[in-house]
Amino acid sequence: MPQVKILVCSHKEDFVRSDDMHMPVQGGKAIAKVDLGIQGDNTGENISEKNPYYSEMTVLYWAWKNLKDVDYIGLCHYRRYFKFSSLPFRSIMIASVDQFQRMKNTTFNLSKHLGKYDIILAKPFIYPYSLDVNFSIEHYSDDYRLLKKVVLGLFPDYYPSFIHVMEENNKFYGCNMFIAKWDILDNYCKWVFAVLVEVEKLNDYSKYSTYQARVLGAMGERLLQVYVHKHKLKFKTYPIVMLDEQLSLPSVSKSITHFITVNIAFLITRPWRWWKAKYFGGSRS
Repeated sequence: MPQVKILVCSHKEDFVRSDDMHMPVQGGKAIAKVDLGIQGDNTGENISEKNPYYSEMTVLYWAWKNLKDVDYIGLCHYRRYFKFSSLPFRSIMIASVDQFQRMKNTTFNLSKHLGKYDIILAKPFIYPYSLDVNFSIEHYSDDYRLLKKVVLGLFPDYYPSFIHVMEENNKFYGCNMFIAKWDILDNYCKWVFAVLVEVEKLNDYSKYSTYQARVLGAMGERLLQVYVHKHKLKFKTYPIVMLDEQLSLPSVSKSITHFITVNIAFLITRPWRWWKAKYFGGSRS
């Protein structure tokens, strides 16, 4: 049986799964006002104090630098976990804590896939527009252009994959959620933190709002997808279980309609975006 550790990022007192596979880690513990009584991301070599900017990626950095004797490593959140079974036409399901605890999220269901795939990702969210547009809606377009410039300058061999993922694609494997072989994680972290550290040097995120300051973590979400594409990793996706009894999701029929509609909208706009990029250059947003 391979040694698997799925880090469960947490920053507040709440339910958090802890078992042989799931390892709770408090993100930003170096600057936190509360001690959750779990492993913190502030021991050993760490960037815990940068959690307001890197979000859950400070937990990833801590694990990369400090965890030992692990074959596979993953990342999820105290309210977002992998659902290790299918969920047709949906990327996410809503559950209470009691419902989640009754689910058969076991190492058996996971381990049967670990030998077949390089990485496991969250089932994608699908938009009627490309990911550069999505990023610019959620964050600042200037930050997207800065990220694009840094990738081209530091790692030009990654640039074609960056353009494909961000400007020619409408599927978003989000939330920084994954499970991967250790050697893949090691290589990915060397690359992604080199990119993000350079981006961090070129802007002052302390002036941003609390939400927008987390943009380096948001960039990491997209860069994981770029890395997977660049290295042609074989991947499997699973839906996300969201622990939030206050939320509700549309019916299956509405989910199917949404799936079809957004993909048609994306396909219709692609010729215009290609023409704009070809004759005017620059971003296709």
